[in-house]
Amino acid sequence: MRRNPVATVDRRQFLADGGLVVGTILPGQLTSFDRYGNLGGTPPLSPEKAVTSVGFGGSHLRTAYATLTQTGTLVAIDWPRARLRLSNL
Repeated sequence: MRRNPVATVDRRQFLADGGLVVGTILPGQLTSFDRYGNLGGTPPLSPEKAVTSVGFGGSHLRTAYATLTQTGTLVAIDWPRARLRLSNL
């Protein structure tokens, strides 16, 4: 995990275990935190510099979809932890 004092976050998703995943504009990655605020595993999305959105889908809500603004693409990533299931889903 690269630490960047000017990192900017955009969209966020809460996980079923109380963690959090955010799209990080700089340095262009998904950043995850556990329920206590500790940094978790973060997959780099090189050479992307701006990840502006993150959402989850799939039958078990373990597929993360991230918007890469520099390349204008949407990527799907298998995520080890499930998103929080909302009561209206």
